Amino acid sequence: MKIPRPVVLMLAIPTLALTGCLKEVVDVSQLGLGKDGGVFSTGGILSGETEYVAADAAGIPPEIPALMTAVMLRLRGAPGEEVMRLLSVAGSEAIASEETFRYQGFAVRRVLVDDFEADDDRPGNRRLAGRLYLEDPMGRATSIAFDLSYGLREERLQISKASWLPALSQEPRSVLYVVPRQAIERDLEDIEMRYQDLYDLVLDKALPMATGAARPEGAQDYLLFVFIRDRLGPRAELDLRIGEAPKQRGGYSGASSLIVFPDGWAVGLVAGRFSLSREDPLWVKVFYKPRAYERFDLIGLFSMPPRVEPAS
Repeated sequence: MKIPRPVVLMLAIPTLALTGCLKEVVDVSQLGLGKDGGVFSTGGILSGETEYVAADAAGIPPEIPALMTAVMLRLRGAPGEEVMRLLSVAGSEAIASEETFRYQGFAVRRVLVDDFEADDDRPGNRRLAGRLYLEDPMGRATSIAFDLSYGLREERLQISKASWLPALSQEPRSVLYVVPRQAIERDLEDIEMRYQDLYDLVLDKALPMATGAARPEGAQDYLLFVFIRDRLGPRAELDLRIGEAPKQRGGYSGASSLIVFPDGWAVGLVAGRFSLSREDPLWVKVFYKPRAYERFDLIGLFSMPPRVEPAS
């Protein structure tokens, strides 16, 4: 099928047709199976590598793994009765899920506890607030700030009140892949336009860019894909430039575009003809501002060919 049109297309890429529309596709295979053959399970949410950190005097209650797993199950769209069946945690309906995004494939890498309040004489009244840091197998990351009121009733956890908000990065990470245009252009017409589909295709077609790797000689047509690995807010703006000066905002942007997928995932795309064996490098620069009234900051700087020393 034709490659779908991005939600936001800043500048058209010459001769690369972008048609169709975007929608999120839920991959049930990423969810795992529940105890009775359902589509939800606790697997893959927490692991032995999950880090728990308490800020200042805040403690880490022993029930925190069950509570964080309940939060993630709800964010993945699990109904409250399924959370109760899997975890024996009641009242998880107080945790609202996002309208479209389901955090499929994301695991909890770090839990930061900002505040924990408990009264041993009143075990039914506890409060836990902090942040979850999440990551998926593609290296994408996001975080949420949460505030839970809960208690221990009849030997089980009972959530009475819950709130949370996405806590988006102020300095999103980015990674660059260089792909010969003729090696990928036809494939772009056939794939489903999901972030993961595009990522897998680009990763398969990208040239090795490590220092010393063999590269094509002479000027050729390339597509440069800049994958933003942190979730962006709805008012965020990105600007891609290519030029000979490494850090100045200036540079050529006439053959660049921005593909914004649903729910804050973005890929920058630059089309150009240049040589990867040139002595003086070209620089791909990624500028970002979280909101319209803020200034652009440089969040990604990539040289072609790669340099051993950092740019001064």
